[in-house]
Amino acid sequence: MNSRPMAVAGHFYPDSCEEVLEWFKRWRSTPVPMQNFQPKAIIVPHAGYMYSGACAFKAYAQVTTEIKNVIVFGPSHRVAFRGASIGLFEKVQTPCGAIACDSKLNKGLVVEFPWLQYIPKAHAEHSTEVQFPFIKECFKNALITEIVYGSIDPKLLTDIMKICVNLPQTLLIISTDLSHFYTLEEANKLDNACINALKSLHVSELENCEACGMRGIEAGILLANALGWRSQVLDYCTSFDKTGDKSQVVGYMSAILG
Repeated sequence: MNSRPMAVAGHFYPDSCEEVLEWFKRWRSTPVPMQNFQPKAIIVPHAGYMYSGACAFKAYAQVTTEIKNVIVFGPSHRVAFRGASIGLFEKVQTPCGAIACDSKLNKGLVVEFPWLQYIPKAHAEHSTEVQFPFIKECFKNALITEIVYGSIDPKLLTDIMKICVNLPQTLLIISTDLSHFYTLEEANKLDNACINALKSLHVSELENCEACGMRGIEAGILLANALGWRSQVLDYCTSFDKTGDKSQVVGYMSAILG
């Protein structure tokens, strides 16, 4: 069976199911304020769980309906290419067991979008993989589709998203971290531009934002505007909160759209 192996287990998140579940137990011990609408899409960070896991969990916790399809969009950090790569696997592995892929949807998207490729090397990607244990734990019956993008017009990602959100009980996951390796003061300024863009759903405000998943954020905002969705930023933190180092921080945000 064609299976996507874990590439960053033991680095970004534990490689043992017991340890992964300990993280979820810890995050669930702190009440998460619930918003007044159900997300159709969530925006979550993808750093190590000790840095950004709690921030990401606040978005996952907002989804209280049954989810059958999850489509994960993440930027490529290791392989440079144009366009996007879809993982044509039958399943993806997590420390707590495999998640079945939506082979029918994947093949349909390749037919619908001939520019959508399958680049095997692009799928040892942490921006998407860090989300897999969350999906396994939070949406136990869901099928998964992994889309890793390189240099791309965000409108192309929006086109894929528009088709996917028409499927019943479907959730889009847009994976991104924010600014990287600025002082805390500089990071806050850059990250606030990203946060304000999501709050207002104005693409123009992304001009001063820095994020590795910028194209995914922009695609999500374009989708929200096209479908008349609302947005809510749930949490913002930086690596400083864990390390105490203000000299080179990374920013993290979670948000919902729907």
